[in-house]
Amino acid sequence: MGKSAVPNLASLLHKNVIVRVDGGHVLKGLLMGYDAFMNIVLSKITEPSEVGGSAIIRGEFVEDITFVE
Repeated sequence: MGKSAVPNLASLLHKNVIVRVDGGHVLKGLLMGYDAFMNIVLSKITEPSEVGGSAIIRGEFVEDITFVE
């Protein structure tokens, strides 16, 4: 997501999101937290092989975060 500006993710907290990371990986889960460095915490992951798990993703690897209805 670029190093110049950190988007405000408060509106996405506790909502389902799709996170695209370096290397083409895509995770879908519940956004449980984030910090000023774009490190994020996902839970209840449903894709691809981390079904039901949780993950902490370093901000430097996050390319995009999209809300899922």
